[in-house]
Amino acid sequence: MISKIAVLEPRSFSGRSNQKENRVIAPKLEYLAMAALDTPNAFYNKQILSASGNLSGVNFSGFHLREVPNLHCPCCGKMMYTQEQIKKFAEKLSVAKGENISKFLGPHLHNLHPVEKNVAETLINLSEANPEKTIKELLMLKRLESKVHLEKEQIKLINSAIKDAKNLEGGVKGDLLNRLHEIKRIVLKGKHGHPFKRKNVVATIENFALSEKNPSNQEILKNMSDKIHTLPMSGNDFNAFILKYTQVSRDDFEIAKRIFFPNQPTIEHINPALRSVKNINHGKNDLSNYLDMCLDCNGERGIEPYYLFVERKPQMKENLPRHMNEVQHYIRKKDMPSYYDYPLKVRQTIREQSTSPDEQNPKLDFDTTLIENYIERKTGLLRELYQQYMNDKK
Repeated sequence: MISKIAVLEPRSFSGRSNQKENRVIAPKLEYLAMAALDTPNAFYNKQILSASGNLSGVNFSGFHLREVPNLHCPCCGKMMYTQEQIKKFAEKLSVAKGENISKFLGPHLHNLHPVEKNVAETLINLSEANPEKTIKELLMLKRLESKVHLEKEQIKLINSAIKDAKNLEGGVKGDLLNRLHEIKRIVLKGKHGHPFKRKNVVATIENFALSEKNPSNQEILKNMSDKIHTLPMSGNDFNAFILKYTQVSRDDFEIAKRIFFPNQPTIEHINPALRSVKNINHGKNDLSNYLDMCLDCNGERGIEPYYLFVERKPQMKENLPRHMNEVQHYIRKKDMPSYYDYPLKVRQTIREQSTSPDEQNPKLDFDTTLIENYIERKTGLLRELYQQYMNDKK
């Protein structure tokens, strides 16, 4: 049994895999593939690959507002940094030492997301006593301490999974217990020099859940999967960040870039591309369904219906209008005819998608007076030009 439900190797985003074992349960994986879109880690990795040019299947081009610097996220309200800005930031920070680290990171602290802000503050503090060290060398000073804290949290969750696995029935109990004990050994000792990987234990339990027929076992495995998904990762845990980015393969430039990456603008599909596992509703891929949103917030939402997401993010009632006000000012300043009606269209979509099924009023809205007045003025000028043209023809 264990050979059929071995841990899946990472799939390419085209959906193909070279693992024979994967094909054994491939027909049962449809909902897992969709659910994977709803995890911050999957979204985050996908965006990094896209920004690095390593993921040709993902195309977020055609939305100029993603390239506009210094817009605030409509969700969290933090300033967003374009890919070009992040690259320039990384080039400067990766060669900085001592007080230059503090001078560079200080002005950005209030914009950074929690984990990255913690990392930046740590770099600033450590740089004072170690003025000759680069940012990676500084983080290496925290590696042992972070390793102890992270392993403690990982072992706690794996022990909980082992306890739950003892309640399983049949052969799956022994198979999964053996696998979990092996994973526990990897956490503590590593495997052939390779560190523990969170995705492997997550995939292990999910694969057991997918192949299980016993309803009682299915419920236990589902609860185990929910717990194991809370394993720390670099996007939500300071110690996991330190362990990951002080590996030999990482360099100063990559660390510097990663600090700002959650602030990168992404395309938020207001009406998500996949809302339901059973009934796949594709949101439109056009301006009426696009909203600029930082990577961190977009990844957190996943494919959650908008009205539910808004309920969890009450700050959007203030941050969305500010963002759209900035967008309207930008459209007017740059005089972008192809974006004249963008605020009007996206407002309609937001009103529709932020209205829950049992209510009539939207949870989100914003004022479009700025762009409406601009369109009216531009239309009036065009009418005058047309009339002048007609008079000249006479």
